[in-house]
This record gives sequence, structure tokens and C-alpha cells, in this order.
Amino acid sequence: MNTNDELRECIKRQRKYASFFDWHKKDEKELGIVETLFESMKLQGINAFQNLRISQKDPPDCIAEDKSGNLIGLEVSEFVDEEAVRFNAQGKDVYRDWTIDEIVKKLEIIITEKDSKTFHGVHKKVNSGDTHRRVCYKLSNLKACS
Repeated sequence: MNTNDELRECIKRQRKYASFFDWHKKDEKELGIVETLFESMKLQGINAFQNLRISQKDPPDCIAEDKSGNLIGLEVSEFVDEEAVRFNAQGKDVYRDWTIDEIVKKLEIIITEKDSKTFHGVHKKVNSGDTHRRVCYKLSNLKACS
């Protein structure tokens, strides 16, 4: 299959909702998402990771190294409303507006689920409780600023 055929197949299977990062190869899609995250972090002056690559064993989805050379496992999760996804798949144009409280609750669920996994070959684990507090702090600042 050549590149044009791959693109045609991808377009045929494109989702009707939240398709920005959609790609037919899951591991490449996840790598692209993390690359985009790291690029955004670098624009903010955060250059904490290097040598990003697809993990050979899932979980984690991707692996990078911190500045000390420790392996860091990275899990990618989709943040969508499943009901909106179903409606859009049926041809109904539906968009979900999330409140700050709904975002925090959904993030708690995602972080708890991801944190319960055993990561293969990763030597350092970020404390999800600390991550959750940082996310909630940033969201509360957004709420205070709006």
C-alpha cells in the first residue's frame, strides 16, 4: 500500500467527531499526540524530556527519558464525551461544552484508570496525585481568570 492509498483509507475511516489526531496506526497516533504535547511544552520553556519513542510493550504507549536518563512511561487518553461521539457517528452534529468541574471529574477518572496499569520497563513513575493537584490548580486559575 503506497502513501496515497494509506491516506485514502484514513479519510474513508475518519471519525465524525474529535478526529484531529485520528490515524489508522494507533501507536503512531499516540506518538504524534505526545510529540505535539512536547512541542507545546517547549514553547512554554519546559524541556523536560528527550528521546521520545513508541513503547514496544503497551502500557505505556510511549517512552521518553527525563534529564537524568530515567525512563518515563507516557499514556495517551482521549478526552471526549462518549454520547457526543455516538450522536456524531449517527450523523447528528453534536458538540459537548464542558464545565470546569466536569473537566476535573473526567481527568480524575482518566488519571485513576491510567495509574492502575503496570508499565513495562519504566523505572520512574510520576505521582498521579501530584499530577492531579497540578491539573486542578491550573484549571482553578483558568476559572478565576474567566
